[in-house]
Amino acid sequence: MLINEWLQSIPALATPLTNALVALPLALLLPRLLRGKASPARWALTLLIALGLFAAYYLLAGNKHFGGLLIAMNSPLFAVLLLIALPALHLPRGKIYHWFLILPGLCILLAIWAVFDAYQSVPEGQEGFYWFLIRPAWLFAGVVSIIVLLEPLLSLGNFRWLVRGTCLLVLACGGFAFRQDYQDYQGMLARRQDQVPGIMNLSETSPVLLHDKRMLYLPSAPCRFTADGGYV
Repeated sequence: MLINEWLQSIPALATPLTNALVALPLALLLPRLLRGKASPARWALTLLIALGLFAAYYLLAGNKHFGGLLIAMNSPLFAVLLLIALPALHLPRGKIYHWFLILPGLCILLAIWAVFDAYQSVPEGQEGFYWFLIRPAWLFAGVVSIIVLLEPLLSLGNFRWLVRGTCLLVLACGGFAFRQDYQDYQGMLARRQDQVPGIMNLSETSPVLLHDKRMLYLPSAPCRFTADGGYV
């Protein structure tokens, strides 16, 4: 389906934005552009810098010496920071901001569809409830988008509680509530097997939404020292 192709292609297109070496310089430039009426020359300069960073990323990613290290530094959280969080913080509240809210709304719909699509891939005869089967990119985009859309409806104090509560739930419960797909969920259950019921060894755990070639991932369930939601 066309939507499924978009779900796979959109994160791939944003790959350079998921790298810290590309995202952090842009994160320093964007606030000055978004807060006020930046001159066309400043926008053009920022665009040139972004294109240069993209070109450098693709050049180094193909290098056998630096490519692996560069790709290991990728995290979809950086792209979500640039495309959703920073504009929500710095755009003046007006027509442009209202048009911007279409983006987080679309991200929420695509995140919901990503969960639905993951359930469609569950083997026949194994249908059931496996919490939220979602890839890291859509998880980050969906959670941040929900916070952004609720922010105008809340007072500053309530908004702070919303952010804190969301982070607490994701970090403390994300180890079992969020898995990448059905196979990842079954792998999490398999690592819980132990001779003593209710006890999990640290050596059996795996960080939630772990990627074998990435150094960065969601550090879920740190209060129990196990990302799979078991007990130590």
